[in-house]
Amino acid sequence: MCAAHRSRKRSDWADLPDLVFDKVLEQLRCDRGASATFRSVCKKWQEVHDSALEGLRVKRVPADWIVGNRLGGVKKLNLRGCDGLSDQTIGTLGSLSRLTHLELFDCKISDDHIAVLAPRLTSLTHLNLGSCSALTDEGVRALAPRTLLEKLSIANCLVTDDGIRSLAKSNTALTSLNLANCKAVTADGLQALASLTALTKLDLSFRTLTHEELGALSSIHSLNNLDLFVCGLERYDWGNYVVTPIHKVTSLNLSCSREISDEGLEKLLAYFPALGCLLLDGCTALTDKGIKNLAALTSLTTLNLSHCRSVTDVGVRSLASLSQLRTLELDSGCWSWKPEGLSALACLTSLTALNMTNCCRAFTHEGVLALCSLQSLTSLKLTASLESLDMLVGRNKCQVATCGGMRVFGIDLKSFKKAADGTDAAPLTILTCVDKTSRRRIVVKHRHWLCTLVEKGILVFPSCEDC
Repeated sequence: MCAAHRSRKRSDWADLPDLVFDKVLEQLRCDRGASATFRSVCKKWQEVHDSALEGLRVKRVPADWIVGNRLGGVKKLNLRGCDGLSDQTIGTLGSLSRLTHLELFDCKISDDHIAVLAPRLTSLTHLNLGSCSALTDEGVRALAPRTLLEKLSIANCLVTDDGIRSLAKSNTALTSLNLANCKAVTADGLQALASLTALTKLDLSFRTLTHEELGALSSIHSLNNLDLFVCGLERYDWGNYVVTPIHKVTSLNLSCSREISDEGLEKLLAYFPALGCLLLDGCTALTDKGIKNLAALTSLTTLNLSHCRSVTDVGVRSLASLSQLRTLELDSGCWSWKPEGLSALACLTSLTALNMTNCCRAFTHEGVLALCSLQSLTSLKLTASLESLDMLVGRNKCQVATCGGMRVFGIDLKSFKKAADGTDAAPLTILTCVDKTSRRRIVVKHRHWLCTLVEKGILVFPSCEDC
């Protein structure tokens, strides 16, 4: 083939109508491999591909990488963990005038970088600067004019009350703010957040809370979601302070707060009387005494007590007044329960989702019968022997397992240690049975167990045409 003919062929590919390019690119949005192939056809296709790109995730950045005009259409850019960004590369990010989401977590961004980027990225609404440990109040002040900013993370940064006050003065559109491990921010800084009338979510993880800081949160009238992951309480006489309830907060995350004791939980809950979601997983210091304080949270719908191994069925029985509780997580939390302890769950008549994986000891004949009394349950995750599972779902040959009025569609077998013949059961592909009428599913994550359940008559799968 002559050179002129090859050149003509390449030109024909490059000269496809824009409508054709648009249609092809529309089909490639969710296929990274095909997208890369499209981009490699020729320079024209590369330019068309890059100009139409709206989201980009970069894992490794060359030291000399320059963001050119060909990426001008990008709205979401994720550079998370790219700690080798040069000053030149960071400076060229300002050319992305349509950028709304920018992820710079752990990218070693400094105050000088923010001073260069902030005036140019005028459309930015979501910005993550978490773990940029060189960022100080000066960099936060440079962000202050960004009135469109809705979500901001400056976790693990060297920010103080002065920076927070600057931020709160002009960024009134903020709805989510992450201050995790910003230990230099005190009650004075939190008080300044009162001017953020749209703020609904605040992350104060990895800190020891004081009464003054909790009191300052009451001034943020729009706040409804508070994250206190791995937190503790200052040790002093809390009885000398007046508690100001924060009625708007409906979701509280205290996960892995191992320093929170029964008394500490009681003090915290006095501030949040209207909780609908409470995460206490990993709060290993809690006992039945602390759990009894949850009985006052009459609006609670979601509760996570996973890995709270000092909580027994006695504590769960005290939750009987929680008539709206729909979801209960007990993963590895009830491992020491006696079989009769499962009867404590019978008082939670509104439960629709229950997770009891890694609670093998409780699943005897008596324990399984107690679960069968939960007539509203639609999702169940458990680890049990085949004999207990057989008893739970019954021997009726139906497409969806039933036990009384309960329809079990989320039986999770991933934690089973041994197969029926005593050999190790390795995880294989997920197999699903769909009931045509209710569209509920039975998910089995071990092929060997699926065969065993079918052989025992526990599960009967519909034909392909029924699915």
